[in-house]
Amino acid sequence: MTLRRVLLCVAAAAAMSSVFAQNKPAQNPITTVNEAREVRVSRLTLPASESGAAVFAPCYECAPKSFPASADTKYFLKNAPVSLAEFRAAVLGKPNLGVTVKVSVKTGALVSIGASVAPPATPRRAP
Repeated sequence: MTLRRVLLCVAAAAAMSSVFAQNKPAQNPITTVNEAREVRVSRLTLPASESGAAVFAPCYECAPKSFPASADTKYFLKNAPVSLAEFRAAVLGKPNLGVTVKVSVKTGALVSIGASVAPPATPRRAP
């Protein structure tokens, strides 16, 4: 490679870096809407009803906090939507099971709770 070619490459790199340095940061910064936490069932109080609240410590050193549920709160077992009653039936009695709890950053409301367990078997009716 000739000296002239090396100098051209250096000049091009310097010009490109000054162009990138002049660009402003993104106009639409990334905003966190929901936060998800992995919580053991033994450390979680599930809502008793649609208008109840989930109670858990948002971090290991934190005191437990209440997160209000609503009719918009979603419950999932193996990614399948289920009712609160079905969710409770599937996870209660499994204290070491980890569930994913999603909470709204803005409002503190409970958005969803999901677990990687199968829904409880529904009894079949005799024909």
